[in-house]
Amino acid sequence: MVPRLLAILLAAWLLAACSTGGSGSSTVPDSGVIWFGSSIDAGSLVLTGRASSFPRGTPVAYLAHLNRLSTGETLGLAILGGGSITGNSLGQIAAGQGLIGQPIDAIDITSPGTYSVSIVDASGTHLADGSFTVNP
Repeated sequence: MVPRLLAILLAAWLLAACSTGGSGSSTVPDSGVIWFGSSIDAGSLVLTGRASSFPRGTPVAYLAHLNRLSTGETLGLAILGGGSITGNSLGQIAAGQGLIGQPIDAIDITSPGTYSVSIVDASGTHLADGSFTVNP
């Protein structure tokens, strides 16, 4: 009886740990949230220099925790700020992926101000959102 109970508890723990819902951690944002930092390691998705504001001209990277797992579709990165709207394709995201991150192209964040960033699917549904400020 004890091994079966342990198996059930282990399965419940794994399900909770692999879920895209719920809270993030000190290294992963909550589901549906984008964090920003000065750089990101593409392999481990470790975001460094986490901040909500950046001096103009400094690199900005993001780490997004999607509010659902990718189905293998193409996702987009929408940036609103600096008096313009920019849309970039992130390309096809592997099925089952819930975390994505990469540097933001500096050309998209040239003016001081607040920038709203969204990860969207082909239908325009927001899968993660966040914002940061570029200081003069």
